[in-house]
Amino acid sequence: MDTPRTDPYSKSLWLSLFTWSIVLLASDLPNAIWQSLLGEPPAWLFWAKIGLLLVLILISLVWKPIQIVRPYFFLLLVLMLALWGMNWFRGTTVYSQWENRVDWVVAMAGFQLLKLVVVFIMIVVLLVIGRRWKDFFLSRGQLDAPIKSINNEKKTGKRSSHPTLLICKD
Repeated sequence: MDTPRTDPYSKSLWLSLFTWSIVLLASDLPNAIWQSLLGEPPAWLFWAKIGLLLVLILISLVWKPIQIVRPYFFLLLVLMLALWGMNWFRGTTVYSQWENRVDWVVAMAGFQLLKLVVVFIMIVVLLVIGRRWKDFFLSRGQLDAPIKSINNEKKTGKRSSHPTLLICKD
């Protein structure tokens, strides 16, 4: 008896389309559509996105086809919550009063520092789920390595005539 074989390409295509559709649903796209059609997006829309990611993470525990993207959904969830926390902190009266009292440059430095906190949260989460420092390119490379061409092409010494390269030539 012949068993039907599934094409690995169709599996990866299905998984890619599924993952991209979830990313689009969890992104700001629903907010933009809501705002263009109905006005200000409601606060529950954010929590619906969080719920969607939580449900998918739980489903991925038992449904094998999407288990491979569980870490990605988890990281997306952490990123969304970290950005929400940053925005919540910026909305507090203490932060607002501080931001109004200091110069613009200092206030912008504070905002950028909050963004760095989000980055550090993501790095810590990546380390906790088993990634290594080298996975983030946060390690020193081989500084004395000779420069190599990517495609083993020979350099002709001729300048390119591509318009973008002509603008950016040294």
